[in-house]
Amino acid sequence: MADRLTVWGGTLVLPGVRRLNAMEPRSRRAGQAAVSAVAGRFVGLIVQMVQVPLIVAAVGTDRYGEAAASLAFVGLLAGFDLGFGAAVKNAAADLVGRHEAMALPDLVRKATVWSMLLAAIVGGILLVAPSLLIPLPGSSSILPMLETDAATRWLSVALVGLAIPLATSTYCAEGLQLTWLVNACRMAAAVAGLGMIATLASVVSQRWQVVALLSTVPCLAGIATCLALWQRIPRGQSRGRGGVSLMRLVRDGLPFMFPIVASLLVTNAPHLAILATDGSLAVTRYVVGQRIMALFLQPLTFAIMPLWPAFAEARATGDREWVVRQVRRASWAAVAYAGVVTILGAGCGRWVATAWVGRADAVPTVGEMAAIAAAAGLGAAVQPGSMLLNAYRRFRLATTVAALQIAIAVSYEPLARTAGPAAIPATQALFGLLVVAPAVIVESRAALRQ
Repeated sequence: MADRLTVWGGTLVLPGVRRLNAMEPRSRRAGQAAVSAVAGRFVGLIVQMVQVPLIVAAVGTDRYGEAAASLAFVGLLAGFDLGFGAAVKNAAADLVGRHEAMALPDLVRKATVWSMLLAAIVGGILLVAPSLLIPLPGSSSILPMLETDAATRWLSVALVGLAIPLATSTYCAEGLQLTWLVNACRMAAAVAGLGMIATLASVVSQRWQVVALLSTVPCLAGIATCLALWQRIPRGQSRGRGGVSLMRLVRDGLPFMFPIVASLLVTNAPHLAILATDGSLAVTRYVVGQRIMALFLQPLTFAIMPLWPAFAEARATGDREWVVRQVRRASWAAVAYAGVVTILGAGCGRWVATAWVGRADAVPTVGEMAAIAAAAGLGAAVQPGSMLLNAYRRFRLATTVAALQIAIAVSYEPLARTAGPAAIPATQALFGLLVVAPAVIVESRAALRQ
């Protein structure tokens, strides 16, 4: 009874646990993942509310902005897996839908080996030939810093080497409909990481130490997810008829490449452009504004996460009616929730930032907060449609939109230089309203008519 799984904004009006047990497996797994996400929301809110002001108070707004820009550059590099992680998620969901558990160990082994190879290549370029990364938008602001700061450069290489394999394991776990397990690992990592941050924040002083503190929680979450996934995968199994070849995974991942690169640039390139034009203090204001919107939108984000593997599994089994119902409900819920949160963020975000961080120089301006809220809200509103397109492997229009996003990302630095930091999120919001949202709607309707 898949239609009983209803999502209304961030409140997640779900049936009770006993009623979930009576549902079909796909709906039950998606429901359990959503319930675990609700629990994770509270832990994440507490951790974010404590972590940011704690580190800013300990190291100052300038040092925090430098570290945030350094991590943004690491995130930009760590996401260049050629879409392999997304292909692994779809492949795992397909195996679940076809009841071919025998092939899971082989899939995990291939994902591990290939992701480690990619991590070694990307990390090696950063360490040995960083000049090859100059074409990346905003790299001109961070590469000189890394070249003169050996400790931060070595730490960045290590984080890239960890991030790609750990992200791949998370993709695989989500594809296996173990999103609840991913959320549980993130909750445990958040609590442990916050304890480490609270203990060490007062003694850090150098840039690499701040970068290490900021990366503590995601690293712990990734490691915990990887270990938990390894324990749940059956061992000693042969590949079986349902095995997925490495070449197929690489080939299936390539269509994801442009959308993923575009998403990475939208998320991380602004930090680097703002660092180059307005300095690390402006980066801190931008990050604080983003974190406030992430806190507001976190319930919706967690609720939407189970949709991708659930849609992929339904696609493998041909259950189109279930997908149509869930897309409609999740889309209306996402639009309503994101709209309310955008208005609240634009109107109350600066007040929240002042009360939260406690430093006037870390509070975004009125224009910056309004632009950040609009960009974040529009991005959240189209998430259900984006999950559908990823699961259904619809990339024609998405690739075109992604190419435009990449081109716009190149202009972030000139925009920030001429119109200030608020120009970047304002451009993102305008592009989302005029291009991304219509494209997602058109392509989603085409996918649902299949």
